[in-house]
Amino acid sequence: MYETLAGYIEFWYTYHASARGIAKYYNAGQIADNDARFDALYGEERSNQPVDRIESPDLSSFMVVEMIALSNMAEALGKTVEAYHWRMKADQLSQQIVDLFFFEEDAIFLDVVEGTKQKFSGVITPNMFLPIWAGVPLPPEQLQRLMERHMLNPDAFFREYPFPSLAANHPQYDPNSYWRGRLWPHIVYMMIEALWRAGYHQEADGVADRLLEMFSQSPWIHECYNSQTGAAFDEHTGMGSPDYNWSLATVINLLLQTYKTSHSVI
Repeated sequence: MYETLAGYIEFWYTYHASARGIAKYYNAGQIADNDARFDALYGEERSNQPVDRIESPDLSSFMVVEMIALSNMAEALGKTVEAYHWRMKADQLSQQIVDLFFFEEDAIFLDVVEGTKQKFSGVITPNMFLPIWAGVPLPPEQLQRLMERHMLNPDAFFREYPFPSLAANHPQYDPNSYWRGRLWPHIVYMMIEALWRAGYHQEADGVADRLLEMFSQSPWIHECYNSQTGAAFDEHTGMGSPDYNWSLATVINLLLQTYKTSHSVI
């Protein structure tokens, strides 16, 4: 498994990276089919479209966590040099995420135009909080501003059904729209881990409790939910697949409270 997973990371940086070495999405479906953050490319809502000329903090955050996992795997396999190599790459990329994607005046990470520090669309989704989940070295005062201005904002994300896939105060927000307002359990779980990691333990526990309560309203664990009502099904649009793998894994991790320990090695 180690060699295959290492090859996966190398694939991204060989075939899908910018000139300055930042991994790039090449299709919206790789992360969120009809995400409003990509509207600037087409001028309207579209799904699973090619994306280009964008560097994204969430993709780099995924890479950081993958590199740390590979470092731990290499260490367990006795590959000391490779373990050091992955850890150094993770540390370097973590700092790049702060340098390239964090906008101090807005207290948020954002997509940028490839090769620049220019905001791409300025759209804020829960994915813009994934650098916190990955443990990037954001100064404490900036972390507090981000958390209180955005992540814990009840008008945007910290709602009764928390962390919709688009901020609730965004003009395009629709609580029943796929990646433009629905609640996706696996994303919310990452937000719980981010809250816990940032020291907001009471808030993390509260979100975990609310998510489990939402799950209990239906006999199935669905792919996604209405972020305003918590409903698992809508007679007109459905709500994705029942007993969905991401959501089932989320329930297991919530019940085991792994969010309290999952980043202890990072």
